[in-house]
Amino acid sequence: MRKLKELATSVAVAVLLVSPVAADQLADEVVDQVVAAYGGKTLTDMKSLFVRDRYKMINTDGGAVPGEATVSRLYSDLSVDFETGQKSVKNWTMNQNGNRLGQIMFDGEKGWSVNHLRGSHVRRDDLNGDNVGAGMMRLLDATVVRSLFENRNSAALKEDVQYRGVPHYQLTFATEKGPEQLLYIDKSSGLVSKMIRGRAVYEFADHVFTDGIAYARDTNFLASGQPRLVTTSRSIQVNANVEDAFSVPKATKALEGMRDTSSMDVVSPAKGVYLAGKGFSASIFVDAGDYFVGAGGMGGIKDRLSAVQEMSGSDKPLRYQVIPEHHPGHNRGAKDIADLGAIFVTVENHVASIQDLLDAPLPDDRFLLVDGQQELADGKVGVYEIATIQSAQYLIFYVPSAKLVFGVDDFGTNLLNSVPSPDRRMISFRKAIEALDLDVEQFAHVHGTGLLTIDQLREVTDSYRHRSCPAGHSICAD
Repeated sequence: MRKLKELATSVAVAVLLVSPVAADQLADEVVDQVVAAYGGKTLTDMKSLFVRDRYKMINTDGGAVPGEATVSRLYSDLSVDFETGQKSVKNWTMNQNGNRLGQIMFDGEKGWSVNHLRGSHVRRDDLNGDNVGAGMMRLLDATVVRSLFENRNSAALKEDVQYRGVPHYQLTFATEKGPEQLLYIDKSSGLVSKMIRGRAVYEFADHVFTDGIAYARDTNFLASGQPRLVTTSRSIQVNANVEDAFSVPKATKALEGMRDTSSMDVVSPAKGVYLAGKGFSASIFVDAGDYFVGAGGMGGIKDRLSAVQEMSGSDKPLRYQVIPEHHPGHNRGAKDIADLGAIFVTVENHVASIQDLLDAPLPDDRFLLVDGQQELADGKVGVYEIATIQSAQYLIFYVPSAKLVFGVDDFGTNLLNSVPSPDRRMISFRKAIEALDLDVEQFAHVHGTGLLTIDQLREVTDSYRHRSCPAGHSICAD
């Protein structure tokens, strides 16, 4: 560590003695200082990398009631082959829904997802060398600096700042496909103390030197000023043997594939009932004669409504939109719903969380409050309040003519001709549905247009067992 500080300091002094220096030249010299502080050619010529991280994840609004946080544990292994472009991330997750051991990988040609507890794998066309591992590589300052080196032509200096009482450079850079990133660089050591990327903030501390590379053992990730992820431990191996990380386990069973969600999909499971979705967002709409009644608060609702109007040959407006629960991530479409002039159907305790997502508060007459249950459109739609792990006041959207229930993500999957993996959340949902004693045959959800039958829901939840980590996966060890 002493040699690291001496090298970084000598580079910093050399930079300061050059005056005047053109802005782009000074930025280039600061990049040299930072790269030297992180190991120089050991970093830039690194052929492979293995990272083992332990995190606490905080979802500040993820609880069963508004304002309640949830905290879970996440153990993650990142394997990267910089020469072939292969990448893998394996995650052992422990939270209120149960345990999960999953893995995503890019083998140099194709993307894959592996569910180790289920013993299955599936081809994923959406996974590639750019997005697999990208999140973990932003959480490690050493890989951020390697990216800075590779994109140094975009580097630009801003005004110096005092950060935590220490003089820092502010330096921006951008990758070919990503947004601008702002680095706070300790002027003395050349180490990165903070990175800002949009609303995301990464704080780096407790720097150490391993295998010739410097890195922060302590990383905090904040979104919109709120802590979301905190490292509890971190270790790295430079030029590690990672070859086995990019092969699908032979013991796992191949699933058929994933639904293509790249374009708008509209399906009609019953007359006058439409499911519309694109990407990871979907809604349901029911033709009520002169207007539509809908459910789901995901972003992009205007596009989904337009697609349904086009398919049905009607320009009927959206009059009511049922908001199933309070989590902000499921209600990013609130502004669009407000713009459409629709009435929000919700419970009293969730009104404030909806208003918080709007540019300006709406009057009381834009909210229809449900107390237990509510009929809409002369009984074409029933809204029922249930309590689950997901939400203490969860509104399901029931269409009697289709014997269909629309909910959030307790049970949904975008797998082709397959069922989701069971967890405690799904069991909680099933118990609440069965207590209502509705005539239900199928379920739809906010993340896709696929349907799950009642028999499939029962089959999946009956198969649930609390699972410990399988043998041979060292990631799970504390």
